[in-house]
Amino acid sequence: MSERFIATDIALARRLRALEDASDATIRASADLIATMLDARQARGLPAAQGHATLARVGTIMADAIALRGQSVAAHEEVVTLGAGMGLPVTGFGDACQELATAASPATARDTARQAA
Repeated sequence: MSERFIATDIALARRLRALEDASDATIRASADLIATMLDARQARGLPAAQGHATLARVGTIMADAIALRGQSVAAHEEVVTLGAGMGLPVTGFGDACQELATAASPATARDTARQAA
């Protein structure tokens, strides 16, 4: 496998992980915002109806982020399937994939992939 292909494969793995991490961060930020909104309403003694529309909107944002996460995971699975169809080895799952993707150089990545195969 050429050094160029290894480099692009590593870049692809890193970007897939970044997309998954970004959707997780959006879900977490939405949940934190909802909790803070509820705390703020209670601290001020406001009625439950106060800010409900905004709370619902942020809930929709969180639901959309969860859907985005599902789509990003599905895309990742499709990329793995495409790679397998081209004869590329599956070098790992989760953090093991990241170890390969964050290898110091394409040569190190190639050696790591060979050891994993």
